Amino acid sequence: MAAIEELFKSTEMLYEALDKTVKRELRDDQIQDIMSLLDKRDESMKKIQTSLSSQESRLMKKIIEQDKIILPLLVKVKAGIQQDIQNVRKTKSSAVKYVNPYQNRTADGMFYDKRK
Repeated sequence: MAAIEELFKSTEMLYEALDKTVKRELRDDQIQDIMSLLDKRDESMKKIQTSLSSQESRLMKKIIEQDKIILPLLVKVKAGIQQDIQNVRKTKSSAVKYVNPYQNRTADGMFYDKRK
């Protein structure tokens, strides 16, 4: 029963970590917390045996219900991270174009003299 209770507690803590809104400056800490809680959950899941008592089955049902809520929150965090990566890439390319605007010249406007 200890493994199920441990899984339930770590699931609740994961939900609480995902549910609170965090400023961008503190998001790295939030991501570290989420990763450690996911690792705890993984370890707890490995300890669970296949035969469950009625009380353990009820806890498992609660865990499954919470997982349905947690998954969209994890997707939301992932989307935020991906958006930040895209913004950094866009800023980086804009900075390069600003520093050296003639680096990527096109062939438009060239004149070829075909007379002999």
